[in-house]
Amino acid sequence: NQEEDFRKATVKEWNRDRNFSLDQMAVLDAFESFVNFGTASEQILQLLLASAVDKFGIPLPTLLQEMELHSLLFPLRGDKTEGENEKEKEYLLPVRLPDMPPPGFSETCAPKQGEVAWVVVLQFLSIFFPPAFLSQIMGALHVLSDQGLCAYFQHGGVVRDKGRKLVFFFDRPQLELHLHAYGSSKESTWDLLDRATKGVRRVVASYVNL
Repeated sequence: NQEEDFRKATVKEWNRDRNFSLDQMAVLDAFESFVNFGTASEQILQLLLASAVDKFGIPLPTLLQEMELHSLLFPLRGDKTEGENEKEKEYLLPVRLPDMPPPGFSETCAPKQGEVAWVVVLQFLSIFFPPAFLSQIMGALHVLSDQGLCAYFQHGGVVRDKGRKLVFFFDRPQLELHLHAYGSSKESTWDLLDRATKGVRRVVASYVNL
């Protein structure tokens, strides 16, 4: 299709004009992951932002820090086993996330048998939400654990943390944000939900009339 042809042409252009020695298939796969799932490797961001780096003379790490500061992206974490080689850093760009849950999302969200569940539903009074609002919510919840987000889409996601997990979902028609915490310990699971609720409240407090 046209989008796929455009991505292939863009990767070839990067390889030619930037004099990069690229693994074109790997870069194309990473490009498609960015377009379809909102995740980007540092290499893809370097290629996408090269013109801005050249034009304004801003080093890429500085540019990425500024984008993170304004909730345009944030670094993904994830599981890492002992002795595993350091992986290339990956980022999540909330504005590029699909509006439908990824495959298996319901199974990821479901509590395991015997788990404790805590639920908080935050009701909003405003029908208007700033463009960066959900990105900031996602960022605030992502930093709650070392593992961070493990599943996500435009309106929600799952954060894992030491055997616990936090499921969040924004119900725009009902103007509600749902926070569900699951785990084996009543106290630690409540702690995760409490920290999540406070994180969301800090984001809300940064705006007027939400």
